Amino acid sequence: MDASGTVSNDLTTVVSEFAAANSLQTRTLSTLTSSDITESTKIVIFSVDPGNLADLSAAAPATQFVVLGNSSITAGGNVSTIKADLAAKAFMAGYITMLLAYDWRAAGLLTSDGPLGDSYSDAFTNGARYVCGKCNAYFAPLVSFPAIAVEPSNSDEATWGADAATLGDDWLSAVFIDPAAANLSVANGVSAHPLNFESVLFVGYTEVSPDSGLTWDVLLGEDVAASLKTLLPLLLAGQGGQAVSATITLTQVTEGVVSPARLELFNETAAKVASGELEPLSVQ
Repeated sequence: MDASGTVSNDLTTVVSEFAAANSLQTRTLSTLTSSDITESTKIVIFSVDPGNLADLSAAAPATQFVVLGNSSITAGGNVSTIKADLAAKAFMAGYITMLLAYDWRAAGLLTSDGPLGDSYSDAFTNGARYVCGKCNAYFAPLVSFPAIAVEPSNSDEATWGADAATLGDDWLSAVFIDPAAANLSVANGVSAHPLNFESVLFVGYTEVSPDSGLTWDVLLGEDVAASLKTLLPLLLAGQGGQAVSATITLTQVTEGVVSPARLELFNETAAKVASGELEPLSVQ
């Protein structure tokens, strides 16, 4: 196991428990060369792209390799990957924002020029509407949710703040804020709007800057350990070349915001997205 990147305790636990259950031994190395791989090496896990993976995998065709994280490596042969699926993340962001919103009054501040382009807002909307279908509010103003504002990621604070204030015309209860839009002008634009609920819930990603000044009620991230736990038996059986999506999870939740029932619904849906049962970019 190459641990040149940051390895969480959860990942270490998953690997250790799997090794113990299958009579395997583990090693943690800061770098890896082909001489470190022997005939008895079953699985090699990289926490980051090693740079020489093509040479390593070719020199040890009987060994299964897996790379964690958003590298440019493509799964195939004896190389598997576990990556954060951005569409899955956007889908689940829309899902949890809508799930928490009173009267379906959910909104999203999204970027237009990320890796997904326009599909980013599509995935977010699909996730939100997977909760409630048409998502038509019961109380006035009578609009269909989620309400969305989309801007380039380099938009200034004033632009995002103005969008937040405009979204407030629809009387918001929960708002997802992309890291590029996370600033105090947004918080003020949402919180100061007279139609919004007294305390609007803020939802974001774990990548948000700690300097944003926002207080987050829910943050989403990826549970790579859970995905690895599912993948390891396949690798030991020689079924390599797997491209696995990291399961989306809630990494931070303000006490009392997400009920046990809602958390269960979120986890069930996230598992379906990770397994491919739900497609974030299709109309749900």
